[in-house]
Amino acid sequence: MIAQGLDVARKLDDPGLRAKMLGILGDAALAEGDADKAVTLYEQATSLHRIPANRFNLGVSLGWLSIALLEGSHPHEAEPSLREALEIFCGFRNDWEISFILDGFADLIADDDAETAVKLLAKADALREQTRGPLLGNAEDRIRQVTARTSAVLETSHWQQAWDQGHDLSLDDAVDLALSFEPGRAARKTSPRGA
Repeated sequence: MIAQGLDVARKLDDPGLRAKMLGILGDAALAEGDADKAVTLYEQATSLHRIPANRFNLGVSLGWLSIALLEGSHPHEAEPSLREALEIFCGFRNDWEISFILDGFADLIADDDAETAVKLLAKADALREQTRGPLLGNAEDRIRQVTARTSAVLETSHWQQAWDQGHDLSLDDAVDLALSFEPGRAARKTSPRGA
């Protein structure tokens, strides 16, 4: 059915509709565990969303592309998509979408900087509490995995302290913290404003 929708979108020459259909196919591939196929589909959807300049849908495609890259064989390639999606959703002040991007950053940096990853997970959780937004797809499993990876590195009291600090971060400080990550290096140790 989705493939038929994609064919119709191609015949109508509607890049936005094609992008949505490709995104749905990417969702299906990711749900089936084929992250590499999902990456290809999300990359195609992302490039099509750039054509009609629908920034919000572009952010959604970039977010899902990031997830597929993190889950697949190219996690180090997720960072540019995460950054762009975060910029887009900050422009819309969409806290629910921002929460998923912060989760993605936490996943990306967990092995380099467990403390910062915990803070980002906590802020993402706080944003979802405020918006009453549900977790989508396999987000709960990814969050559990990042939690396990960070718990293996940090002592329980240190982990909880990082969680509490992250939960209380302002949105701007959480975004700054996520963007302070430099690939291949732990995030710069800066104290959040107001902490």
